[in-house]
Amino acid sequence: MKLKKVRIPNQVSVVYIDDSPFLVISTPPTSVVKQPTFDIGRDAAEKLLELITSPTLEEVYKIDRYAPTFVKRDSI
Repeated sequence: MKLKKVRIPNQVSVVYIDDSPFLVISTPPTSVVKQPTFDIGRDAAEKLLELITSPTLEEVYKIDRYAPTFVKRDSI
């Protein structure tokens, strides 16, 4: 964007999916839709362990939903 002289957020807004430490120090700091990746990974590992230790694979499955959060920074 800098090479094309596009100004953020004056000419275009930028939003990333998922957060990263470098997005806070970017110029300008970039807004994100933050996923609860730790919770997703923990729950997936727990479910996998339950399946591994289960005598049968006939388990009751449930769909887990995770709410993302919007982190507004200077890129919009």
